[in-house]
Amino acid sequence: MAIAVGLEPRMAYTIPQTSRYSGIPESWLRVAIKNGALAAKTARGNLRGARIPVTEMDRYMEVHADE
Repeated sequence: MAIAVGLEPRMAYTIPQTSRYSGIPESWLRVAIKNGALAAKTARGNLRGARIPVTEMDRYMEVHADE
């Protein structure tokens, strides 16, 4: 999906990049991370610059596909 929207293939993407390829608003992704529903790699718990692994986003989208 990420490649289809013009992103380079990577193992993880920033919140804005993930929003772009998933169609899920950045604010929703941030809430999901804060609530523990979506795992992200962060620097000292700060969401600025957080990276969401593609495998984690795939899992999250599969679990929440009906919402």
